[in-house]
Amino acid sequence: MGLLDKFKKKSFDNVKDEDIAKFTILMQGNQFGEALEFHEKNFNKSNEGFWYTRGNILTNLNRREESMKCYLKALEIKDTYIKAWFRLGTRYFEFGHFRKACDAFVKTSTLERKIGENEWNTLSTFYYMMSLYLEYENTQDETIKNKIPNQIRKLRKVIDVESNTSDEQFLKFCSENFQNIVDELEPKIVTEFRHPDSKN
Repeated sequence: MGLLDKFKKKSFDNVKDEDIAKFTILMQGNQFGEALEFHEKNFNKSNEGFWYTRGNILTNLNRREESMKCYLKALEIKDTYIKAWFRLGTRYFEFGHFRKACDAFVKTSTLERKIGENEWNTLSTFYYMMSLYLEYENTQDETIKNKIPNQIRKLRKVIDVESNTSDEQFLKFCSENFQNIVDELEPKIVTEFRHPDSKN
């Protein structure tokens, strides 16, 4: 299955192949401003894929608050849209809304388990752990701190640290290497059109 077929299958209904091809070329050429205009004129606004992709374009344009609204709109249309929940969580995380971020990452993982997939679960667990950690740093709420070790146990299996590393050292390592860990854990899905220089 080629790029055009994957994008058409996952994102839009009743859109002409030539429009999808033109949009794909704009996205691959990092022409996000032009892609946004073309996307607005040519795609189906009643489809959750429209809003999700629009959110990703706006993310690439560093229009983060607007992108968050797009993910929310996608979830109004389809509340089981795993990637939209994940991206919404990353926006909340960026803006320091750590409890809302936690809720979005739990939703991502729960939906994945429900359908028997594991594509976004590990990355959601990582963001969830970091959200808890930062929320604890802000509030010193011990009930939040008590949730962190369970997440660390899950992530030790996939984040390469020495086995005798303490929980505090593990969290410090994750904080210092945050973006590298995100880049390593994130599923590489062509249809997201996530620019390599964009952080989520």
